[in-house]
Amino acid sequence: MDYPQVMKTTGSYIYPFCQVQNRRRGYCRQCLVRVDHHWTSPDPVQNQPNLTMSKTNFWVVSGIFLLVLKPGGRLSYDASMANAYLDAEIASPKEDSLLLLYRPSPTEDWQVHPVSKVIPFLPTDGKGDIVINGLAPGEYALARGEFMTTSTANPSLQEHVRVFPNPTSGPLWVQWPDEHPPVVRIRWVDAMGRILDHRELNDQINSGIFEIPTTGLQPGTYFLQMFSQDGQQVQKTDSCPLSKHDFNGAS
Repeated sequence: MDYPQVMKTTGSYIYPFCQVQNRRRGYCRQCLVRVDHHWTSPDPVQNQPNLTMSKTNFWVVSGIFLLVLKPGGRLSYDASMANAYLDAEIASPKEDSLLLLYRPSPTEDWQVHPVSKVIPFLPTDGKGDIVINGLAPGEYALARGEFMTTSTANPSLQEHVRVFPNPTSGPLWVQWPDEHPPVVRIRWVDAMGRILDHRELNDQINSGIFEIPTTGLQPGTYFLQMFSQDGQQVQKTDSCPLSKHDFNGAS
């Protein structure tokens, strides 16, 4: 089931047969948001033995996003006969430990959506909504159980990496310690977990102080993920006040 919709004004937008509702707030430009509700199994989640993923349906959100969608997205689940028992395996007989998984594209691993909340209608009726902080482009799927977070981050390395200035309205610089393998790849991620840009760095970048490109990023708060030559990840987070003309690189 799919439904494309042009969002021109503020208010709620229903996506018939897709079990999705989106809410637009405070926009001055229209955007096109399409939802595809697939009645089939999504790609399985990797390395999560305590998690059961839906085998019956998932969602794909796409479109022309001129501005980031603000809070108000809702996905619905329904394990009843009226919905062909679509979510019976995940949401019946109990709805505890339900999770919403998200990935920006099929090339990424599934993760728990960072800003979502399951709201059951009744504890055992198999029906409810999952409220999320807007509908970002990507794939969404229901799961049940415990999501185990793993990381290849090196705590010692993270303590010694400096990123400055923060906030910045121009270049962003990284001080990388000499005793560690050089950073070879970076990735910019927004507050909703969407990957906005990823690139390989110049082969000449080793250790010391070097510049990180910020071209193409709009004013806002971002996470900068850096990957060293041996596969270790470095990510530091920092939230800073924004001015209208500032780019805030949260490292």
